[in-house]
Amino acid sequence: QDAVLLDLRDVPEDRWYYENDGITALNEMRNFDWKTKPLHIAPAAEKQAGGIYTDEYFKTSLEGLYAAGEAGPGVSIPFCIVSGACSGRYASWYAREAPPIRLRDEDIKWIEKKKGELRTIEESWEEKAAHTYTMEQLITSNLELELKKLASEVNAGGTKIIVYNSLPWTRSGMVFLPYHSTVPAITLKDAATNETTPACIKNNTLEFFASGVPSMGYKTYLVITEKPATKNTGMINRQQNIIETPFYKITLSPARASIISVIDKKSGKELVDQKSRFGLGQYCWEQFSNDDAVTFTRTYTRYYEWKKAGYDIKNSDWINYDFSKFPVPDTTKHKFFLNQNAAIEYTEDNNKITAILKGSVSASMPHQTYLKVIAYTSQPCFDIVWGIINKPEDNLPEAGWMCLPLNITKPQYRFSRTGSIINPATDFVDSTLHNFYCVMNGFTVMDSSNSGIGIYPEDASIICLNESGLYKIPYKKFKSVNKDIFLNLYNNLWGVNFRLWIGGSWTSAVRIWTFNNYDNETSLMTPSEEAKVPLHAVIVDGKAGKLPATATGIGLSRKGILITAFGKNPDGEGTLLRLWETSGKDGKCTVTLPAGSPYKKAIPCNLRGMVTGTAITVTGNKFSVDVNHFSPVSLLLQ
Repeated sequence: QDAVLLDLRDVPEDRWYYENDGITALNEMRNFDWKTKPLHIAPAAEKQAGGIYTDEYFKTSLEGLYAAGEAGPGVSIPFCIVSGACSGRYASWYAREAPPIRLRDEDIKWIEKKKGELRTIEESWEEKAAHTYTMEQLITSNLELELKKLASEVNAGGTKIIVYNSLPWTRSGMVFLPYHSTVPAITLKDAATNETTPACIKNNTLEFFASGVPSMGYKTYLVITEKPATKNTGMINRQQNIIETPFYKITLSPARASIISVIDKKSGKELVDQKSRFGLGQYCWEQFSNDDAVTFTRTYTRYYEWKKAGYDIKNSDWINYDFSKFPVPDTTKHKFFLNQNAAIEYTEDNNKITAILKGSVSASMPHQTYLKVIAYTSQPCFDIVWGIINKPEDNLPEAGWMCLPLNITKPQYRFSRTGSIINPATDFVDSTLHNFYCVMNGFTVMDSSNSGIGIYPEDASIICLNESGLYKIPYKKFKSVNKDIFLNLYNNLWGVNFRLWIGGSWTSAVRIWTFNNYDNETSLMTPSEEAKVPLHAVIVDGKAGKLPATATGIGLSRKGILITAFGKNPDGEGTLLRLWETSGKDGKCTVTLPAGSPYKKAIPCNLRGMVTGTAITVTGNKFSVDVNHFSPVSLLLQ
């Protein structure tokens, strides 16, 4: 009586089970039965609008204390954001001008105690990185478990290896998997064709070249003997430091700790610029001065333009803290050191030749690094793997580079980025960083005849053209003034988004290949995808099952198209199949479903699962669909 009631008795039963935060909260609140009882409600004080009094600079009456957000004169989220940014800025200005604060002894003791309790910034980064590593472990372990289930059901007994290809086209490539044996090599037999292939064992890892693995399918290899099969068409010349395969002749330089020549045997062309001061794969360490940091930040934020126009720029240097390492001690000078004087070790096996150039710490190089060059005898590419050992952490601004001097006259570039392939000469607006680019899925460099070199950096995605490009903005338009490219291995420039100290041991790999008559798919996307997504394999012992020794999954009539989803439709009935065109080509694509698939039609839909077109008939496990350049195609299979 004389009360306001919240009455939810008319809410339909099914609505109580929706995944809704509000409904869930109501169900859990005080064990109250909302379905049968109304609730008495009354006005109440939720919060005080406004807090500590401040002036327009968010300064309180207590010297040195600033207030923002709900602690200050506001409550809304936008105001919290604005006042937080502004008060922080004003407080930093005050701190620079204010006399040093003398702490009481008890305050100093409290701070020392807290140092051991509070997490550091770097520990916070490690915590975030741990989530990535956890997901990687979950995915790889589950994939291995499922592949072992598959292997146990294959119609072959004894020790068998299942090689799985997750890309939607037939492919070949190297396979690496754990294997414990006292012999250095074994022979494998294709369970379907009886063809044999050699495999080597190094550091408890089995390595072999698998050919013709079906699209999104698998093939089976049997371990038939522990007598090593012989297959190697490579050559090592230790006196001249040359390694050679059917595809490339590679010359190494101990003095320059890098590759100084690569001859493409098919075309006879030299791939390394012989006039460059850098070697291919040579490591460069760069340290930056305070002048570098301040000049870069002021140029990037147009400080000099504002100053020339007469604007008040007295308090603008606060941004230096966000954009770069600032302040840097005046005694810190710009340094640019190249790795030199390496010892070379050579090894070879049935499938590849490996050379390791081992550097050492010296007066001109503070880091211990190595460069591993892997030349394959069964595929027309080679890998460069750079590694660093126990790098000390340094809060001074620094960067590490891998030099890539390519012998391409009047080079033209294509960068594969998410959603498109970019020509940096035409596709970026002026006044941006035209010497500093991000390449997500590899890049190519070609001459006027459209012949050139493809590169996929497996672990790093930033490259600079012409010169190493941190802490500088050399030009506001695209320029190609020489043949040098620099792959950024690490940096600590942007302290807001990246780690402040780079230390430890790690590697960074690069795959290199050549091409004629440039094409987005054959020259860039397919080689990059095959480098990024290796063949997966497991080895098991057991009895023969009922599945065939080899089987094909989903196949596409065109390369350059990826399958990004295949499984239960999360938005309704049917099975969702999604294709994504990555090479910039329009046209028909024929989809071949696995043998025995029950599907009779493919219904076009959008990314939300809503039907957008007429059903396509599936005949003999096949159907064709129009695919537009750099676009997804979603289909509901029924």
